[in-house]
Amino acid sequence: MRRLAAFREREAHKREGSGRSWDFFAGERRRRPTTKSFSQLLTMAQAAWNKRWIKPEIFPLFAAMGAALGICGFAIARNIAINPDVRISKEDRAAGILENYNEGKSYKDHSLREYVKDCKPEIMPGLNRFFSASK
Repeated sequence: MRRLAAFREREAHKREGSGRSWDFFAGERRRRPTTKSFSQLLTMAQAAWNKRWIKPEIFPLFAAMGAALGICGFAIARNIAINPDVRISKEDRAAGILENYNEGKSYKDHSLREYVKDCKPEIMPGLNRFFSASK
């Protein structure tokens, strides 16, 4: 009966908008902050996020992280889609270890590797020729 009366009193305070509620555990009456609506909290969170992360000096970090995530996503998708060692279906997994050397060779020698096969391993060929040319 006491709990019901305390509950009704607490609900009455909430309806009145006094912003106060009973704290039964501490045995004292304490002012609690009024709750904000979800849209107000979202706006505050967005303002804090913008203040911290939307700065011109952080844009290169976003670009580098985006490029890294793109490369990782490409590698994962390529391995799942065409790697001969990855078997998703139950029938392929039941086959065990396959000796499919031709399929593995075609996976390893992809078109990009074929394109750069005849190139010298240089990053800046013009600069290398300039400094290594005999005078």
